[in-house]
Amino acid sequence: MSLSKQFIQNPVPDLQHGLSLIEMMVALAVSAILLLGVTTVYTSSKRSYQVTEEFSDIQENARFALHFLSRNIRMAGFTGCSSLKSMSANNTTGNDNYKFEDETSITGFAAASAEGVPDGGTPVGTAAISIRKATACSAQVTGTTNGNKTVQFTNSNCNFAQNDLVIVTDCESADIFQNNNNPQGAANADDPNQSGPGSLTSTAGLSKSYGSSAYVFKFENLSYFLMNDATNGNRPTLYKTENGTTEALVPNVEDLAIKYGVDTNGDNSVDTIRDDAAAVGANNWNTVLNVYIHLLVRSDPVGDGTNGFPFSFNGTVHNSANDNLINDGRYRKEFVTSIALRNRIP
Repeated sequence: MSLSKQFIQNPVPDLQHGLSLIEMMVALAVSAILLLGVTTVYTSSKRSYQVTEEFSDIQENARFALHFLSRNIRMAGFTGCSSLKSMSANNTTGNDNYKFEDETSITGFAAASAEGVPDGGTPVGTAAISIRKATACSAQVTGTTNGNKTVQFTNSNCNFAQNDLVIVTDCESADIFQNNNNPQGAANADDPNQSGPGSLTSTAGLSKSYGSSAYVFKFENLSYFLMNDATNGNRPTLYKTENGTTEALVPNVEDLAIKYGVDTNGDNSVDTIRDDAAAVGANNWNTVLNVYIHLLVRSDPVGDGTNGFPFSFNGTVHNSANDNLINDGRYRKEFVTSIALRNRIP
Protein backbone atom coordinates (compact mmCIF):
# COMPACT_ATOMS: atom_id res chain seq x y z
CA MET A 1 0.00 0.00 0.00
CA SER A 2 1.32 3.39 -0.89
CA LEU A 3 1.77 6.13 1.70
CA SER A 4 -0.94 8.27 0.12
CA LYS A 5 -3.45 5.46 0.23
CA GLN A 6 -2.56 4.79 3.89
CA PHE A 7 -3.10 8.49 4.78
CA ILE A 8 -6.49 8.50 3.12
CA GLN A 9 -7.57 5.37 4.94
CA ASN A 10 -6.13 6.47 8.30
CA PRO A 11 -6.25 10.30 8.42
CA VAL A 12 -4.45 12.22 11.13
CA PRO A 13 -6.86 12.59 14.13
CA ASP A 14 -8.30 16.09 14.91
CA LEU A 15 -6.23 17.43 17.77
CA GLN A 16 -8.12 20.83 18.12
CA HIS A 17 -9.79 21.49 21.56
CA GLY A 18 -11.66 24.66 22.92
CA LEU A 19 -12.31 27.91 21.11
CA SER A 20 -10.24 30.06 18.90
CA LEU A 21 -9.28 33.58 20.02
CA ILE A 22 -11.78 35.11 17.64
CA GLU A 23 -14.58 32.90 18.96
CA MET A 24 -13.70 33.82 22.54
CA MET A 25 -13.77 37.52 21.71
CA VAL A 26 -17.15 37.19 20.06
CA ALA A 27 -18.52 35.22 23.03
CA LEU A 28 -17.19 37.80 25.52
CA ALA A 29 -18.70 40.63 23.52
CA VAL A 30 -22.10 38.94 23.42
CA SER A 31 -21.89 38.13 27.17
CA ALA A 32 -20.95 41.72 27.99
CA ILE A 33 -23.94 43.03 26.04
CA LEU A 34 -26.27 40.59 27.83
CA LEU A 35 -24.77 41.43 31.24
CA LEU A 36 -25.13 45.15 30.55
CA GLY A 37 -28.78 44.61 29.67
CA VAL A 38 -29.44 42.59 32.82
CA THR A 39 -27.65 45.19 34.97
CA THR A 40 -29.64 48.01 33.37
CA VAL A 41 -32.91 46.20 33.99
CA TYR A 42 -31.92 45.43 37.60
CA THR A 43 -30.84 49.01 38.30
CA SER A 44 -34.00 50.40 36.75
CA SER A 45 -36.18 47.95 38.70
CA LYS A 46 -34.37 48.75 41.94
CA ARG A 47 -34.79 52.49 41.45
CA SER A 48 -38.42 52.05 40.47
CA TYR A 49 -39.01 49.98 43.60
CA GLN A 50 -37.29 52.59 45.78
CA VAL A 51 -39.29 55.43 44.25
CA THR A 52 -42.52 53.47 44.71
CA GLU A 53 -41.62 52.80 48.35
CA GLU A 54 -40.84 56.47 48.98
CA PHE A 55 -44.09 57.64 47.41
CA SER A 56 -45.96 55.02 49.46
CA ASP A 57 -44.33 56.43 52.60
CA ILE A 58 -45.29 59.95 51.54
CA GLN A 59 -48.91 58.89 51.03
CA GLU A 60 -49.03 57.01 54.33
CA ASN A 61 -47.49 59.85 56.34
CA ALA A 62 -49.85 62.36 54.75
CA ARG A 63 -52.86 60.15 55.49
CA PHE A 64 -51.93 59.81 59.16
CA ALA A 65 -51.14 63.51 59.55
CA LEU A 66 -54.40 64.62 57.96
CA HIS A 67 -56.32 62.07 60.04
CA PHE A 68 -54.96 63.46 63.31
CA LEU A 69 -55.50 67.06 62.28
CA SER A 70 -58.94 66.64 60.71
CA ARG A 71 -60.42 64.54 63.49
CA ASN A 72 -59.61 67.03 66.24
CA ILE A 73 -59.95 70.32 64.37
CA ARG A 74 -63.41 69.25 63.24
CA MET A 75 -64.47 68.80 66.88
CA ALA A 76 -63.03 72.08 68.21
CA GLY A 77 -65.38 73.59 70.77
CA PHE A 78 -67.26 70.33 71.42
CA THR A 79 -68.98 70.42 74.81
CA GLY A 80 -71.30 67.44 74.46
CA CYS A 81 -74.36 69.63 73.91
CA SER A 82 -74.73 73.40 73.63
CA SER A 83 -72.62 75.62 71.44
CA LEU A 84 -70.02 77.73 73.20
CA LYS A 85 -71.71 80.75 71.62
CA SER A 86 -74.44 80.38 74.20
CA MET A 87 -72.40 78.89 77.03
CA SER A 88 -68.86 79.29 78.37
CA ALA A 89 -67.15 77.00 80.82
CA ASN A 90 -66.03 78.18 84.25
CA ASN A 91 -62.28 77.47 84.43
CA THR A 92 -61.34 76.46 87.98
CA THR A 93 -57.75 75.44 87.11
CA GLY A 94 -56.27 78.95 87.13
CA ASN A 95 -54.47 78.12 83.86
CA ASP A 96 -55.50 80.20 80.85
CA ASN A 97 -54.52 77.31 78.54
CA TYR A 98 -57.76 75.67 79.68
CA LYS A 99 -59.99 78.70 79.23
CA PHE A 100 -62.90 77.31 77.21
CA GLU A 101 -64.92 79.91 75.36
CA ASP A 102 -66.08 80.27 71.79
CA GLU A 103 -63.13 82.47 70.84
CA THR A 104 -60.56 80.14 72.45
CA SER A 105 -61.82 76.78 71.11
CA ILE A 106 -59.56 77.18 68.07
CA THR A 107 -56.56 79.47 67.66
CA GLY A 108 -53.88 79.70 64.98
CA PHE A 109 -50.26 80.69 65.39
CA ALA A 110 -47.16 81.38 63.41
CA ALA A 111 -44.84 78.41 63.89
CA ALA A 112 -42.37 80.52 65.88
CA SER A 113 -45.06 81.24 68.50
CA ALA A 114 -46.72 77.83 68.55
CA GLU A 115 -48.56 77.09 71.78
CA GLY A 116 -47.42 73.98 73.59
CA VAL A 117 -43.89 73.77 72.19
CA PRO A 118 -41.71 72.16 74.88
CA ASP A 119 -38.95 74.17 76.51
CA GLY A 120 -35.93 74.24 74.23
CA GLY A 121 -37.96 73.12 71.21
CA THR A 122 -37.69 75.08 67.98
CA PRO A 123 -40.76 74.78 65.75
CA VAL A 124 -40.37 74.68 61.96
CA GLY A 125 -42.83 75.26 59.16
CA THR A 126 -45.03 78.30 58.76
CA ALA A 127 -48.03 77.63 61.01
CA ALA A 128 -49.41 75.87 64.09
CA ILE A 129 -52.88 75.44 65.58
CA SER A 130 -54.48 74.90 68.99
CA ILE A 131 -57.84 73.21 69.69
CA ARG A 132 -59.82 72.93 72.90
CA LYS A 133 -62.66 70.46 73.25
CA ALA A 134 -64.32 67.74 75.29
CA THR A 135 -63.70 64.14 74.28
CA ALA A 136 -66.46 61.98 72.82
CA CYS A 137 -66.42 59.63 75.81
CA SER A 138 -68.69 60.69 78.69
CA ALA A 139 -70.23 59.50 81.95
CA GLN A 140 -73.58 60.50 83.38
CA VAL A 141 -73.47 62.53 86.58
CA THR A 142 -75.55 61.41 89.55
CA GLY A 143 -74.91 64.50 91.66
CA THR A 144 -72.38 66.79 93.30
CA THR A 145 -71.38 66.85 96.96
CA ASN A 146 -68.70 68.25 99.26
CA GLY A 147 -69.75 71.85 98.70
CA ASN A 148 -69.95 71.24 94.94
CA LYS A 149 -66.36 70.02 94.83
CA THR A 150 -67.07 66.35 94.11
CA VAL A 151 -68.87 65.00 91.04
CA GLN A 152 -70.32 61.48 91.25
CA PHE A 153 -70.80 59.55 88.01
CA THR A 154 -72.26 56.22 86.92
CA ASN A 155 -70.59 53.48 84.90
CA SER A 156 -67.98 54.75 82.47
CA ASN A 157 -65.45 53.39 79.98
CA CYS A 158 -63.58 56.69 79.81
CA ASN A 159 -60.84 55.52 82.19
CA PHE A 160 -60.76 58.73 84.20
CA ALA A 161 -57.55 59.03 86.19
CA GLN A 162 -56.12 61.24 88.88
CA ASN A 163 -54.89 64.62 87.54
CA ASP A 164 -57.07 64.35 84.42
CA LEU A 165 -58.59 67.58 83.16
CA VAL A 166 -62.36 67.16 82.97
CA ILE A 167 -65.41 69.20 82.06
CA VAL A 168 -68.86 68.76 83.58
CA THR A 169 -71.90 70.30 81.88
CA ASP A 170 -75.70 70.21 81.90
CA CYS A 171 -75.94 72.22 78.64
CA GLU A 172 -76.73 75.37 80.59
CA SER A 173 -73.47 75.73 82.51
CA ALA A 174 -70.10 74.02 82.52
CA ASP A 175 -67.05 73.74 84.76
CA ILE A 176 -63.50 72.68 83.90
CA PHE A 177 -61.38 71.31 86.70
CA GLN A 178 -58.47 69.00 87.38
CA ASN A 179 -59.46 65.80 89.11
CA ASN A 180 -57.55 65.32 92.36
CA ASN A 181 -58.65 61.86 93.47
CA ASN A 182 -58.73 58.23 92.36
CA PRO A 183 -61.98 58.22 90.33
CA GLN A 184 -62.87 54.69 91.41
CA GLY A 185 -61.92 54.98 95.06
CA ALA A 186 -60.23 52.28 97.10
CA ALA A 187 -63.10 49.83 96.68
CA ASN A 188 -62.84 49.78 92.89
CA ALA A 189 -59.18 50.64 92.40
CA ASP A 190 -58.54 47.47 90.37
CA ASP A 191 -61.41 48.00 87.96
CA PRO A 192 -59.80 49.17 84.67
CA ASN A 193 -63.13 49.75 82.93
CA GLN A 194 -64.70 51.74 85.76
CA SER A 195 -67.81 49.60 85.68
CA GLY A 196 -68.86 50.80 89.09
CA PRO A 197 -69.79 54.30 90.26
CA GLY A 198 -66.96 56.76 90.77
CA SER A 199 -66.24 60.38 91.58
CA LEU A 200 -64.08 63.30 90.47
CA THR A 201 -62.95 66.07 92.80
CA SER A 202 -62.03 69.71 92.27
CA THR A 203 -60.08 71.55 94.96
CA ALA A 204 -61.43 74.91 93.82
CA GLY A 205 -65.09 73.93 93.74
CA LEU A 206 -67.63 74.22 90.94
CA SER A 207 -69.84 77.13 89.98
CA LYS A 208 -73.04 75.18 90.80
CA SER A 209 -74.39 71.77 91.74
CA TYR A 210 -75.01 69.31 88.91
CA GLY A 211 -77.67 66.61 88.80
CA SER A 212 -78.58 63.64 86.62
CA SER A 213 -79.06 65.82 83.53
CA ALA A 214 -75.32 66.55 83.47
CA TYR A 215 -72.42 64.63 81.94
CA VAL A 216 -68.71 64.65 82.59
CA PHE A 217 -66.06 64.40 79.84
CA LYS A 218 -62.31 64.50 79.64
CA PHE A 219 -61.07 67.90 78.47
CA GLU A 220 -58.35 68.34 75.85
CA ASN A 221 -56.15 71.30 75.00
CA LEU A 222 -54.35 70.19 71.83
CA SER A 223 -51.66 71.93 69.81
CA TYR A 224 -50.23 70.74 66.50
CA PHE A 225 -46.95 72.07 65.11
CA LEU A 226 -43.80 70.94 63.28
CA MET A 227 -40.45 70.41 64.94
CA ASN A 228 -37.26 68.52 64.07
CA ASP A 229 -37.15 65.16 65.86
CA ALA A 230 -33.66 64.69 67.30
CA THR A 231 -34.44 61.05 68.12
CA ASN A 232 -35.32 60.21 64.50
CA GLY A 233 -32.57 61.59 62.29
CA ASN A 234 -33.61 65.19 62.97
CA ARG A 235 -36.48 64.78 60.52
CA PRO A 236 -39.14 67.51 60.46
CA THR A 237 -42.07 65.90 62.26
CA LEU A 238 -45.69 66.68 63.10
CA TYR A 239 -45.95 66.99 66.88
CA LYS A 240 -48.91 67.12 69.23
CA THR A 241 -49.05 68.63 72.69
CA GLU A 242 -52.01 67.44 74.77
CA ASN A 243 -52.60 69.08 78.15
CA GLY A 244 -48.88 69.77 78.47
CA THR A 245 -47.56 66.40 77.20
CA THR A 246 -45.74 66.48 73.86
CA GLU A 247 -45.28 63.56 71.47
CA ALA A 248 -44.04 63.06 67.90
CA LEU A 249 -46.74 61.84 65.52
CA VAL A 250 -45.68 61.71 61.86
CA PRO A 251 -42.14 62.07 60.41
CA ASN A 252 -41.05 63.87 57.23
CA VAL A 253 -43.78 66.51 57.38
CA GLU A 254 -41.70 69.42 56.14
CA ASP A 255 -44.13 72.32 56.12
CA LEU A 256 -47.60 73.18 57.38
CA ALA A 257 -49.64 76.13 56.13
CA ILE A 258 -53.10 76.86 57.50
CA LYS A 259 -55.77 79.11 56.01
CA TYR A 260 -59.04 80.05 57.67
CA GLY A 261 -62.55 80.52 56.28
CA VAL A 262 -64.26 83.26 58.30
CA ASP A 263 -67.78 84.60 58.64
CA THR A 264 -67.52 88.39 58.36
CA ASN A 265 -71.22 89.30 58.43
CA GLY A 266 -72.78 86.86 60.89
CA ASP A 267 -74.69 84.74 58.37
CA ASN A 268 -73.01 81.49 59.51
CA SER A 269 -71.25 80.94 56.20
CA VAL A 270 -67.70 81.50 55.00
CA ASP A 271 -67.40 84.92 53.37
CA THR A 272 -63.65 85.17 52.93
CA ILE A 273 -60.49 83.13 53.39
CA ARG A 274 -57.60 84.42 55.50
CA ASP A 275 -54.16 83.26 54.39
CA ASP A 276 -52.72 82.83 57.89
CA ALA A 277 -53.35 83.35 61.59
CA ALA A 278 -52.18 86.98 61.53
CA ALA A 279 -54.80 87.79 58.89
CA VAL A 280 -57.58 86.44 61.14
CA GLY A 281 -56.71 88.81 63.96
CA ALA A 282 -56.30 88.21 67.66
CA ASN A 283 -59.96 88.82 68.57
CA ASN A 284 -61.72 87.18 65.62
CA TRP A 285 -61.22 83.47 66.19
CA ASN A 286 -64.90 83.02 67.00
CA THR A 287 -65.64 83.88 63.33
CA VAL A 288 -63.64 80.94 61.92
CA LEU A 289 -65.91 78.29 60.35
CA ASN A 290 -63.50 76.35 58.13
CA VAL A 291 -59.84 75.42 58.32
CA TYR A 292 -57.78 74.65 55.20
CA ILE A 293 -54.70 72.52 55.81
CA HIS A 294 -51.73 72.46 53.42
CA LEU A 295 -49.14 69.79 54.23
CA LEU A 296 -45.78 69.34 52.52
CA VAL A 297 -44.58 65.76 53.00
CA ARG A 298 -41.18 64.59 51.81
CA SER A 299 -39.43 61.28 51.17
CA ASP A 300 -36.07 60.07 52.39
CA PRO A 301 -33.22 60.68 49.89
CA VAL A 302 -33.45 58.61 46.69
CA GLY A 303 -30.34 57.43 44.83
CA ASP A 304 -27.19 59.39 45.61
CA GLY A 305 -29.19 62.19 47.21
CA THR A 306 -28.24 64.87 44.69
CA ASN A 307 -30.99 64.72 42.09
CA GLY A 308 -33.44 67.58 41.82
CA PHE A 309 -37.21 67.09 41.97
CA PRO A 310 -39.32 70.27 41.54
CA PHE A 311 -42.48 70.67 43.62
CA SER A 312 -45.06 73.29 44.57
CA PHE A 313 -46.43 74.24 47.99
CA ASN A 314 -49.09 76.72 49.02
CA GLY A 315 -49.07 78.37 45.61
CA THR A 316 -45.28 78.63 45.22
CA VAL A 317 -43.35 76.58 42.65
CA HIS A 318 -39.92 75.38 43.80
CA ASN A 319 -37.42 74.52 41.09
CA SER A 320 -33.69 74.64 40.41
CA ALA A 321 -33.87 78.32 39.59
CA ASN A 322 -35.12 79.44 42.99
CA ASP A 323 -34.66 76.74 45.60
CA ASN A 324 -31.91 74.36 46.67
CA LEU A 325 -34.51 72.04 48.21
CA ILE A 326 -34.94 70.26 44.92
CA ASN A 327 -31.28 69.16 44.87
CA ASP A 328 -31.30 66.92 47.95
CA GLY A 329 -32.62 63.76 46.28
CA ARG A 330 -36.04 63.89 48.00
CA TYR A 331 -39.48 63.78 46.49
CA ARG A 332 -42.06 66.18 47.91
CA LYS A 333 -45.83 66.35 47.57
CA GLU A 334 -48.44 68.79 48.80
CA PHE A 335 -51.68 67.56 50.39
CA VAL A 336 -54.66 69.85 50.97
CA THR A 337 -57.89 69.33 52.90
CA SER A 338 -60.79 71.48 54.08
CA ILE A 339 -62.24 70.97 57.58
CA ALA A 340 -65.56 72.41 58.70
CA LEU A 341 -65.95 73.14 62.42
CA ARG A 342 -69.01 71.06 63.33
CA ASN A 343 -69.79 73.02 66.48
CA ARG A 344 -70.01 76.36 64.65
CA ILE A 345 -71.81 75.59 61.41
CA PRO A 346 -75.64 75.42 61.39
